[in-house]
Amino acid sequence: MGDFKHLTGCSDFNHLMLFKQAPLSIGSQLLHIPTTNYKYDLYFHIHDEDTIKVSLWRYFSSSWDSEEKDSFLISSDSYVNNIGYVDNELSKAESHVNVNCIWLEQSAVQDIFKHYKSFALSNAQMGFEFQ
Repeated sequence: MGDFKHLTGCSDFNHLMLFKQAPLSIGSQLLHIPTTNYKYDLYFHIHDEDTIKVSLWRYFSSSWDSEEKDSFLISSDSYVNNIGYVDNELSKAESHVNVNCIWLEQSAVQDIFKHYKSFALSNAQMGFEFQ
């Protein structure tokens, strides 16, 4: 059983509350990226020893209800080796110092989602399109 520390120290933005810190275990959330319009959120969770689940959630404006719109698995190596793509998008956003968080534009979240989807371990994804 791994300690998953290699997954927590790979971003230049580890200090933000978007990134969860050790201790982590299977099922733990690694990263949560909210959008500025509160319409979609992107999550990265530890699926097992070698894979990360990437999931896109849609929130409804009339309530705090949500539903998973799409998800896929990537290797933990793909997560680590491509975190620079996430860092690049985060570097363009304004940090909210009082809560130590960043919200990204929906288009940036969409770009991150599509980037990681190209590394999906299976071709059985739904093919969800943002609206």
